[in-house]
Amino acid sequence: MGVRNATVQSNTLVASPSGSGETLICQAGPLNLIFDNATVLIHAFVELVIGTSGNLCTMSLRRGGTITSPLVNVGSGATVVAGSRYRFAMNYFDTPGIVAGLIYNLDLTIGAAAAASTVADVCLIAEVL
Repeated sequence: MGVRNATVQSNTLVASPSGSGETLICQAGPLNLIFDNATVLIHAFVELVIGTSGNLCTMSLRRGGTITSPLVNVGSGATVVAGSRYRFAMNYFDTPGIVAGLIYNLDLTIGAAAAASTVADVCLIAEVL
């Protein structure tokens, strides 16, 4: 007999980064965990054109519904050039304990951006292992 693990996913763009502040770009959930030792594997992808003056792109995963929710990963930036198109992907593990209605966010911060960046594609998947 097979097992079907809980999974949530989204490819809906919430908002494109509108300057140099952190912006929630995609949200997946709610995911309900039934074991306190459950591990969640998170996959994220974004394709975007960097806005005017942008020089650094940082992807952050957060557990919760806002840009102030707890960080899951340590966001590390990649050097970028304004006006250029980039594709970024990441995988990360989370062990949140038993949580009902768990939501994951993919956030972007574009360093020194003076204008909005344009997100062409986004995807966020969280699966219980």
